[in-house]
Amino acid sequence: MPYQLLILSIKDRKSEYFIRKYIIEKFEIDSSNAQILLSKTPVIISESETVQELKELSNELSELGASTQINQPNIRFCSTHIDQATTAFCLKCSVAICMRCDKENKTLCINCAPKKQIRRNWTRYRQAFSFSVLLIVIAIAGRVYYQDQRKLDWDRTYNVALVQVVNGTKNNTERALSPFGKELLQQSLEKWFENEAKRVYKSDIKPFRFELLGPIFSESPPPSLPTEKDSFWTKYKQTSAFINYFNDKLTQTGVAQNQFDVKLYLYIYPADAGLGYEKQHSVGTTRGRFGVVFLPIGKQSAGRTTCLIAHEVLHTVGASDKYDDNHLTIFPDGYFAPEKRYPQEFAEIMALAIPIEGTKEKDVDSLELSRVGEKTAVEVGWKK
Repeated sequence: MPYQLLILSIKDRKSEYFIRKYIIEKFEIDSSNAQILLSKTPVIISESETVQELKELSNELSELGASTQINQPNIRFCSTHIDQATTAFCLKCSVAICMRCDKENKTLCINCAPKKQIRRNWTRYRQAFSFSVLLIVIAIAGRVYYQDQRKLDWDRTYNVALVQVVNGTKNNTERALSPFGKELLQQSLEKWFENEAKRVYKSDIKPFRFELLGPIFSESPPPSLPTEKDSFWTKYKQTSAFINYFNDKLTQTGVAQNQFDVKLYLYIYPADAGLGYEKQHSVGTTRGRFGVVFLPIGKQSAGRTTCLIAHEVLHTVGASDKYDDNHLTIFPDGYFAPEKRYPQEFAEIMALAIPIEGTKEKDVDSLELSRVGEKTAVEVGWKK
């Protein structure tokens, strides 16, 4: 590798004129090429196997106003900053770099540094985008949570849709509720809620107005609900499929989703069909004020059905279950009169059973024997 003579800088414009003229004459190049050569410094002006020739040239350029440097052949110089000796290697491509490269680009050469900056920028953009999406999701989730958890004001009567969904075809019309059964169910529910509100809330409000819709016939059963062991994504997909299945049935009635404050679906199936619904519990949630009651035709009394409907309706407005994993009533929250533990005269509606003694309980099958307990009253906003 030869010695290299570099012009590091030029004193002023006058010096630049004489240096350009000197280069034109010395190296026999035209004016435009000389101008291009001097347009950027530092620049290699000459190379030689012997240093003496370059020293003489350096002295002449120095007299004309140039600051020069001779690079030694035994020293490796940076390809970007040609006046700087190399001190490290690029972490990406292993090219030798100098201290200036190391300081400016953090141990990267001039070619790799922009690529890293681009990647860094994209990373920042992705992070900013992800953070923005997260904020939006949090805001939406917060709003939904607030709306779902917010207690009703009870300053008006809330409309409840009871949508009959019958497992089978239109030939199975006997499974649907009769017109007389519809009216009786509606009247008994509305009257019971009215009486309980008067007793607990000390008001003459009529909490709910029930309207029975359907029946809608469906040969395909609803999707199964997820279990506690399922992953978050599985729970999300199965729950969404379950809710969409029933909301689609309301659409088939020709009624708008927003026409009702609470949507409760009565899934009616034959008790002897072996469909496995015996293990499927009725569900109700404040999310969208949505619930499903599973009704085996010919097996469950009308009184038990009205109790289940009232139970799930209260779920949709904030009430929690008052029984444990073994379906035994929780003391004292599930007891209507906990001060007199046994036997209880009434069932707390969110427990659905009347405690008799120890683990002995009787499933309630009549709204006349059901009451809204203290904790349930607080949860739904009837008491503070």
